[in-house]
Amino acid sequence: MSQCVVDYAHETQEYPGKANFLLGAQLYPSGNCPRGFLRSMINPSADNNRSSSCWHPKFDRMFNETHGGNDMWCYVDVHWSSGVANRAFYLAAKGLNQTCDQAVKPAAIGLTSACNIFYRALTSYLSKVADYHELRTATVQAAKDLFGASSPEASSLAQAWDIVGAPRAPYPNTNAPKCQPGFATAASCIRGLV
Repeated sequence: MSQCVVDYAHETQEYPGKANFLLGAQLYPSGNCPRGFLRSMINPSADNNRSSSCWHPKFDRMFNETHGGNDMWCYVDVHWSSGVANRAFYLAAKGLNQTCDQAVKPAAIGLTSACNIFYRALTSYLSKVADYHELRTATVQAAKDLFGASSPEASSLAQAWDIVGAPRAPYPNTNAPKCQPGFATAASCIRGLV
């Protein structure tokens, strides 16, 4: 999750009010990379499936279990696992088009509000060893602190975390909302896709 902090801070500082949510896009100005970016906050799996668009229980067990062998989950990279939080940040900031065929449609709260919420969560609620449940809880609480318990911002954060499948209860809970990696990546769903 530490990489997510760097990613959202970069997007909000380099592109205030108009982030493209494509990390490293400036490294490929002439189009010499097929993707044109290193990582996408819109669709994390677009980087040749190195990043994850959906939460996985192994992301939260990294501090709780000893790993060995060649299992890919033994070596979860911070860039790879940050895709889940990056996607939740994007979904809250930009929202989903109402034409998107999905019951859960987070309202767009804007880049500044999303950044303020994640920053407050980081500085007021999270520890150095926070997991995705704690990040979800912290950001929703931060939204309530800043905008009110029944605010569109708090609702948008909760819905964004549901879309990426972040757990509603602490480890070892594995009963998280169902996440579909391709959901919300169709042009009919995305607002401001670059």
